[in-house]
Amino acid sequence: MKEVVICMDCEEKFVPSPAFDFYPDGDDPKIGRCEKCLMAKAFDKPSESPLPPNYEDTVCKPGKGEKACSFLGMLGGKREFSCLKNSYSDKEIRRRRDEGSMSAKGDNCSGPPDFTVH
Repeated sequence: MKEVVICMDCEEKFVPSPAFDFYPDGDDPKIGRCEKCLMAKAFDKPSESPLPPNYEDTVCKPGKGEKACSFLGMLGGKREFSCLKNSYSDKEIRRRRDEGSMSAKGDNCSGPPDFTVH
């Protein structure tokens, strides 16, 4: 008998099968998301957000080492900075900050939609 898993978002219980896919999140194969919730989560976050006027130098601080915001990115296809906080990249950026594999350590504002400075 296959083991029952519970989706961490909708809390639906089911046995993973070709009809009901389950995507583990982390080391424990019993913790994760059902396909419906995984897809909803993947598409509910923007890929990036444009920065408010004058934020780049005053808040985000590109090129300022550890003071530079970890969530500063480039707006796709343009040569403009963007914010990746609360985007699909947020979790990976936080993971890299925690493990110390990136030099930008800043978390300088709340990110979109308000961009409130800490």
